[in-house]
Amino acid sequence: MLSRLVLLASMLFVVIACSREAATPSAKPAAGAKTTSTAPPDLSTAKIDKQLIPDAALQFTESSMLGSLLDRDGNVLGDKSEFKKGERIALTMRFRDSPSGLRTTAVFSERYGKDVATMQKDMNGSKIATFVLPKGLPPGRYKVTGYWGGNIAIEREFQVTK
Repeated sequence: MLSRLVLLASMLFVVIACSREAATPSAKPAAGAKTTSTAPPDLSTAKIDKQLIPDAALQFTESSMLGSLLDRDGNVLGDKSEFKKGERIALTMRFRDSPSGLRTTAVFSERYGKDVATMQKDMNGSKIATFVLPKGLPPGRYKVTGYWGGNIAIEREFQVTK
């Protein structure tokens, strides 16, 4: 009889233990608990005084040369930033990568003004692009901006003297 009573009590204990439901978290936070928001912070009025430096992975060129002398392959020999009136001006850019469909551009412009010449070249896998101005420029200060696709690869300032 005692064994039946023990067996019945243990079965009752198992039934009660199995029927207990897991506690579900309430939808509202408990009083005094901190809540977090998933909305991004508003930085429109933030004062940021740090200069951003491009990551090395974003550097597109291995080198660039601005000059007037070209080698037998048509690339610039010798880098310079001062040219004489009527002298040929050429830009050679050597790129790290040349994905399919890459188009490079060189924009020659007055230092703080209008564009003087824009040239484009489909790379077709090549990693070297040379742009030669067909005519020399009048005396003044200029800059050339080289693009790797739509990204600025180089910016160089130069001067044409009399």
